[in-house]
Amino acid sequence: MNAFSLLLAGSVSLVGQVVLLREIHVAFYGVELIYLIALGAWLLFSALGALSGGKHPSPGRIAFFFLLFALSTPLGAVFLRASRILFGGVPGAFLPFSRQMAALAISLAPVAALSGLLFRSAAGLYAERGRTLAGAYGIESAGALAGGLLAAACLRWGVQNFPLALGCGLISAAAALLLLRGRGLLPRRSAAALSTALLLALLWQWAPLDRAMTAWNHPDLLTARDTPYGRVAVSRHSGQISVFSNDALVFETEGTEAEVFSHLAALQHAAPRRILLLGGALDGTLRELLRHRPERIDAVEIDRTQVALVRPHLPAPLRDALSHPAVHLILADPRRFLK
Repeated sequence: MNAFSLLLAGSVSLVGQVVLLREIHVAFYGVELIYLIALGAWLLFSALGALSGGKHPSPGRIAFFFLLFALSTPLGAVFLRASRILFGGVPGAFLPFSRQMAALAISLAPVAALSGLLFRSAAGLYAERGRTLAGAYGIESAGALAGGLLAAACLRWGVQNFPLALGCGLISAAAALLLLRGRGLLPRRSAAALSTALLLALLWQWAPLDRAMTAWNHPDLLTARDTPYGRVAVSRHSGQISVFSNDALVFETEGTEAEVFSHLAALQHAAPRRILLLGGALDGTLRELLRHRPERIDAVEIDRTQVALVRPHLPAPLRDALSHPAVHLILADPRRFLK
């Protein structure tokens, strides 16, 4: 059971970390620098948790930490989706830096600290049974590897981030229930059983909950989905379709950016016959390039999920451009396509 606790602690900690990092990425409009800051904060908080949790390890104590972890992970995701509203942010604008760091710390600190507490307590109990701390590190690392593989597989299979957070919490709550079995700690067993049932119910209804939370920042939401490249959201207001990636506006259907981008480039050539378009196949650029009557346009898009999600909601002229005989839509990494 001690080895099981270590293995599971490594797994849920890694999955919880991935879940919250993805939510932070969306909450900070896809700025990748936040990953470095968030990882540093995670290491700091998990170290503080490990330093504070070394006394009197026991299965009941470990179960309690698993139970807190089970609730903290989905709550951290919910908080991040609401953070711009809670901190009084202007729609479409970054929060002030101090509030950004506060949102990051509030979301990460409980989960990361509990990750450190779980490892320190489980490793301490493992060592008390005559085994080595090196062995404890090895088991926990194997669990982290399994959690990383699981998180990567979920991204590949299209599992959404919020149900992944709930699933991580559910595994943690079930672990707490298992560790408390037959130990006579009735209040903790009841809390673990209640938490397991609650997370199961939330997981059953994850889709409307996920949509409702996404709509906090996109009141006119049509659809939204997590992809391996970010969270895509599509909204409609007064007939205008707006597409967001990681909550940052990618394009809207009544702007002029596509005209400026396409014609300034195409007019540099007397009669462009073959055109390569890397990205931008959905925003009207194709429609404008077709005005130059090329023989062929190779339009390369990396995110097939985004194309499938956005395409049905585009105005008819933009959809027709995607189906034009001269247009060859290629779903691939542009770097590999160029090679």
